[in-house]
Amino acid sequence: MAAATPVTAVLNGLSPAELDACEAVLATMVQDLDLDVAGIFGALREGLTMTEALGLPEQTPDLLYAQAVARFGAGDHMAALSLFQALSFLAPGVRDHWLGLGISARAVEQLDLARLAFQTAATIAPETAAPRFHLCEVLCQQGDWPGAAREAAAFEAAAMAPEKASLAADLKRLSALIELRGG
Repeated sequence: MAAATPVTAVLNGLSPAELDACEAVLATMVQDLDLDVAGIFGALREGLTMTEALGLPEQTPDLLYAQAVARFGAGDHMAALSLFQALSFLAPGVRDHWLGLGISARAVEQLDLARLAFQTAATIAPETAAPRFHLCEVLCQQGDWPGAAREAAAFEAAAMAPEKASLAADLKRLSALIELRGG
């Protein structure tokens, strides 16, 4: 059996009745598609990853990630957003998928989605600085100055890494804004 994934961790926390209800809801949602919902759900219950449960090639997330980064780099932020959403579904335990989703969501001004994505990335890798920086930025955009101040402090407390060094000057700019706004 595969190692526990975020999907199986959630499923393992549900009662048998709740699992059955989730499976029924999923089956209803995709009834017009030719999917073996019971088989997919059963595979997830057994601990397989979403990629494995769907029978996709193992390299699918890597290929989608490369495509998402390329789409974003080309300025097609909506396509990147869609690809990062798919990645967050297929491999939800990967920090960079959530970072990409957040950055893409922010680029198309979907700030609530960006905030959720950065919070998820920070939960997956709490010791890293990038999710904290990007979350701080979104919270500033949303006017949540106390939250932005908390994330700036979390960024400062994060382990030193190349990403932290490259974002430090931008964080100083944000910190000045936060201080000015009373956060």
